[in-house]
Amino acid sequence: MAIKVKHFLFLLPICFNISVLTSQASAAESEATRLLNSRTAEFDKNIIKVSENVYTAVGYGVSPVSMIIGKTGIVIVDTGISVESGQQIREDFRRIVDKPVAAVIYTHGHGDHTLGASAFIDSPDAQVWAREGFGSEQNALGEAGIQIQKRRGAMQAGFQLSKEQRVNNGVAKAYWPDRKADVFSAGDNFYKSWPNLYAIRGTQYRDVRKWANVLDQILQEHPVAVVGGHTRPIIGEDKVNETLTNFRDAIRFLFNKTVEGINKGLTPNQLVDYVTLPEKYQNLDYLRPYYGNPEWAVRAIFDGYLGWFDGNATNLFPLSDNDKAERFAKVAGGVDGLQTLINQAIEDADFQWAAELCDYVLVLEPNNKQAMENKADVLTALSDNILTATARNYYLSSALALRKLARK
Repeated sequence: MAIKVKHFLFLLPICFNISVLTSQASAAESEATRLLNSRTAEFDKNIIKVSENVYTAVGYGVSPVSMIIGKTGIVIVDTGISVESGQQIREDFRRIVDKPVAAVIYTHGHGDHTLGASAFIDSPDAQVWAREGFGSEQNALGEAGIQIQKRRGAMQAGFQLSKEQRVNNGVAKAYWPDRKADVFSAGDNFYKSWPNLYAIRGTQYRDVRKWANVLDQILQEHPVAVVGGHTRPIIGEDKVNETLTNFRDAIRFLFNKTVEGINKGLTPNQLVDYVTLPEKYQNLDYLRPYYGNPEWAVRAIFDGYLGWFDGNATNLFPLSDNDKAERFAKVAGGVDGLQTLINQAIEDADFQWAAELCDYVLVLEPNNKQAMENKADVLTALSDNILTATARNYYLSSALALRKLARK
């Protein structure tokens, strides 16, 4: 069976009880929580017939696994997050067609797409196809000695959260034949969410222009179906064209508007207010910020091109966190004054301000248990109204760690 592979570049009085917040949250489900809960159906376990000879397994793990049926064998596109889930998929694929695996194609090197490989490799003759630089997604930070992304990644994913807290991850749960592509595997260049143009676990700059250009290349193939790196496939040429065009154009709008603001001399904090997606994109479910977030992308673009300095001379040599906290506490009337401000911010439901005030206290008194509990409470409150699941998970993971520390 001949395989033609096309390569693309890219590829949150003094004692505030948490029960106040939790009872308020449970009394009425927030719109963000409702949307995330309803989104769970996107990840129901199923094998979807994408075209005559292409089937995609969803809901077995966190990423789709596709099967392309050839004359004498099958090609597997991505292998899922584990051998166990891979074995279930392989067994269910056999119920459709019982042919050997001739090749495995990896869309990219993330473990949730590659760790199930041994469930599909039937013989030493099976070929494995991957792009040039495969695996580099993980290598760059490791080569620099940076390890923090592992812990931040676990918090982004919400691994330590309970089932009730971790609703989903926003998007979680290749085919180039010799003829025109009917089915196109987009890898993580597309899934039904605002894309993760910057990951809060920590990443190098992800070239936003190239991301949009890859979507252009996919559109030029006029596929009748597209299998994204997560979520269910898009089926039907008109639907694919409409969806990917909007996806590409929304990314380009954000990039161009950010550059426009940069040229006006705006700082990153000013840019996130300046760059607003048009309503026509905001109202599309597959561009809602379930996984990535436009504000993070704006900041990443600024930093990717201009680096850390925001252009404000005041910030060339800023005060340290400790110096700033000491000065702010002096204005507020000491730590007790800061605590009064925290209590007022919580009462006003000004949770972001409350969190920042808690940080001042914790810089000055790292073992202040009241501030730890207060910050945990406000991060929990912030999580309830954020649609971006990775941010929600990070808020709740941070709150969990603070409560454990406060109760030691």
